[in-house]
Amino acid sequence: MEPTLQLKAEMKSIKQCLAVCVQASEQVDSVRTNVFEDVSAAQDAHQVIVATLGDLISARQVTATARSNAVAGTDF
Repeated sequence: MEPTLQLKAEMKSIKQCLAVCVQASEQVDSVRTNVFEDVSAAQDAHQVIVATLGDLISARQVTATARSNAVAGTDF
């Protein structure tokens, strides 16, 4: 392959790699949100919901009945 064409091909490849890096960086910077909906604890109940750093947790329709203990979380 002619040196000029090879150089152009390498430049194109490098630009594509940089574009992938920019997209990955934008995704890392995006906001990540834990979701808690309809979570309740009755009288004398204890409830704990734990998420480890870096993991997201979604807790929906979680109820601890009277005088009960409830624990939910992600894998450690």
